Amino acid sequence: MFFLLSKLFWLVFRPLNLLIWLLVFSWLAKMLGQVRIARTMSVTAVFLLILLGFTQFANMPLGWLENRYKVPQISEAPHGIIILGGGLAISRVDPKSPYHIFEAAERTIKGFALKRRFPSSRLIYTGGDSSISQWDLPETVAAIALGKDIYGDSFSIETESKSRTTWENAVNVAAMLTPEEKSKTWLLVTSASHMTRAMGSFQAAGMNPVAYPTDFRAGSLRFPFLTARASSQFDSLEVFTKEILGILAYWATGRFSLQPNGSGI
Repeated sequence: MFFLLSKLFWLVFRPLNLLIWLLVFSWLAKMLGQVRIARTMSVTAVFLLILLGFTQFANMPLGWLENRYKVPQISEAPHGIIILGGGLAISRVDPKSPYHIFEAAERTIKGFALKRRFPSSRLIYTGGDSSISQWDLPETVAAIALGKDIYGDSFSIETESKSRTTWENAVNVAAMLTPEEKSKTWLLVTSASHMTRAMGSFQAAGMNPVAYPTDFRAGSLRFPFLTARASSQFDSLEVFTKEILGILAYWATGRFSLQPNGSGI
């Protein structure tokens, strides 16, 4: 139920979708004779569209979230590496392609590179089918195919393919480990913007991994702080908003327990 509600909530409350709803309600208000309210709503929507789409405003909160954890300096092999899915997909619609790579796939590539650097470390890739329909194959199938394409059939990878949310990633991976293994050093590899929610979830599930952030998206701020890439700015704002709402929802439901954690081994 939590998974379905989160999907439906986000469908409505995405930042750009909210601006569209604001314009729709302004049209309804005008039809009902509420001209002043309609004008206020439409002017607000246009102002926010310009502010959020054509300035670097969205980079500020996203940059703050991404820089909560630094990439650690690793001096020795960790016991294991955990990659959170989210950048790969495999679809029944296109059986000729073993996988599709998206922007967040950097977390997978970085995780695979860590495994190559530390071949004795366990590598766990966690990620199932996060669609509402549950019609696609789990993301782990794509991860296995990509690993074999890069490193050959000898590439060693363990998978957890039932998770649909970050909390399920944490709980299901923790269930794969013995109590002794949970206390050992694990690198948690995911997008920098997602790292705070991921760390809070894994710590609530009884682990205390070392954060290894990847996929930094926030651009550097440059005067006069304008940009012509409106779509990318709304993407940045969407990522930040989704993570903050996710953290609040996880905290309210007991799925988030963030404790101090070092950035190195």
